[in-house]
Amino acid sequence: MLFDPQAPGTEFVLAAVKARQNRWLQEAEVSRLTRPLRVARPGLLPRVLAAIGHLLIAAGKRLQKRYTPAMSQSAGIYQSRC
Repeated sequence: MLFDPQAPGTEFVLAAVKARQNRWLQEAEVSRLTRPLRVARPGLLPRVLAAIGHLLIAAGKRLQKRYTPAMSQSAGIYQSRC
């Protein structure tokens, strides 16, 4: 038997259904707001690329300390401190 929403006396049933739906929506909203948030974490590729970038920068700084310019920067001749 199908439910006829236009039948007389169904206002109470429709109001009860609507109230139950609203209660479910409120409960869902409360549970959504109270669950712990996940911290955004980059994926594997960005983390690997960042690590490689840090390694390259560190190596460049070590090389910069090791090799000092023998003459002016424009001459392009470098001398090793080894």
